[in-house]
Amino acid sequence: GLAGSPPIAPIDIGSFVATLFFEGCEGVFELAGPVEVSFSDVARELGVVLGREVTAIRVPDEQVVPSLTGAGLPQGIAELYAEMSQGMERGLVALEHEPARGQTPLSASLRHLVGA
Repeated sequence: GLAGSPPIAPIDIGSFVATLFFEGCEGVFELAGPVEVSFSDVARELGVVLGREVTAIRVPDEQVVPSLTGAGLPQGIAELYAEMSQGMERGLVALEHEPARGQTPLSASLRHLVGA
């Protein structure tokens, strides 16, 4: 789908986990990025980073798993990703509590990802 979510940068996850480890915290924690973004937002920002137009395209549910396995993801992981994505799109998967929020903006994560 093209619905929004609050993605968190890996560096923010690592910082949060390190803090929990050194403080001896236990439990379940919900993490989120600084703001909710849609796939179209990610495509637009990735286009800025790459210096060319990038467009998000809605992949029909029945094509998600074949598309992911075709890109090299193992079958089981592709199925779990498809299930999670469909659940999020249908409002069946959501944060239960106010999450700890990362501070790294999407643009910085994308620049790091592509080595820009």
